[in-house]
Amino acid sequence: MYRVSRLGELLEESFRARFDAQVRQHNADKHLKKFKRWDQFVAMTCAQLQGATSLRALTGGLKALSNHHYHLRTRLVGHSTLADANQRDPAVFGAVAQMLMSQVARKLRKECQRTLVRIDSTSITLKGNGFDAWTSDTSNCFTQGLKLHVALDDADVPVYHSITAANVNDVTEGAKIPIERGTTYVFDKGYCDYGWWWSIHQAGAWFVTRVKTNAALKVEQTLPIPPGNRSRILADEVVRLSNKNPGAGRKNPYTARLRRITIRRDNDQTLVLISNDLDRSAAQIAACYQQRWDVELFFKWLKQHLNIKRYLGRSPNAVRTQLLIALIVYLLVALLRHRTKTDATLWLFTAVLRMTLFERPQLHEDMRQRRATKAAELDARQPQLADWK
Repeated sequence: MYRVSRLGELLEESFRARFDAQVRQHNADKHLKKFKRWDQFVAMTCAQLQGATSLRALTGGLKALSNHHYHLRTRLVGHSTLADANQRDPAVFGAVAQMLMSQVARKLRKECQRTLVRIDSTSITLKGNGFDAWTSDTSNCFTQGLKLHVALDDADVPVYHSITAANVNDVTEGAKIPIERGTTYVFDKGYCDYGWWWSIHQAGAWFVTRVKTNAALKVEQTLPIPPGNRSRILADEVVRLSNKNPGAGRKNPYTARLRRITIRRDNDQTLVLISNDLDRSAAQIAACYQQRWDVELFFKWLKQHLNIKRYLGRSPNAVRTQLLIALIVYLLVALLRHRTKTDATLWLFTAVLRMTLFERPQLHEDMRQRRATKAAELDARQPQLADWK
């Protein structure tokens, strides 16, 4: 009897059904006769988990494992065919990624109720032949390439993503994130937009961020600091934004009170936070902001353990396809780890999966059980030594 491989477990039937639904919704297989979106996705998933450095190396390895293609419902692929497929519009993979984000969030919400969402972006540097033609015009003073924007929940699972040019402001994408009532959003001072802060406040959510040094604030009340926190918390104040016209013809709609908290960092420098949460203690608000660094660790994990440093194509669609499939693979691995209820870290689980991608663990277990049963039957038929004494 056939037993599914590790890759088959990762790409389970229920995921295939949802993937096909997104393909139909986006009409992504229109005019494609043979090599369809699923075939492209399976090949690029292998590229992510096996760290393929070129399309030729990837397709050569897949051809050597052709006996697995039937059960994965895919087919043999040449490197030129896959290169052409990666030029297609990657919008369907973005939709699949967003669909998976919702699913993972629902599955893990019972174990880790989402009350904190960290928002940040990371730069993807793309320079050189093939990249300069479409990245040089949208570069900024820090990088040339793209930006990956992510909102990360309590379970370290992204709940929102977008990929933009490098010169797109973080707050422009941050304003597109759906706001959920009762959730705390944490971000750095690159997301300073009083209008967006006001929309978060109006939605019944909270935010914690850093305040800019030139922000016009009027102190209305100074709150007491508990004795145990005085070495860490330098000031806790209730303030209001006093500048009604921040500039460039903009109006400041934020009229509610805010908390300004001054914290002493480990290097004796100060950090000034601002929040619309008037109920939490200053130490709790500081702890919320400290968790913002988890999104930096998420970006570091992606870049170190998935294949988003060396690209198998240099066109905009090829790069975006590889980035989106990297996000999908991260989510699929998180789901598989949750289903198997393993205690291994996500890094170790991914490392084992990478080494055993085409193994069939259930088949090995069946063989072990058959050997154990046969050995027990043989022992039962053999005379015991005690009977010969």
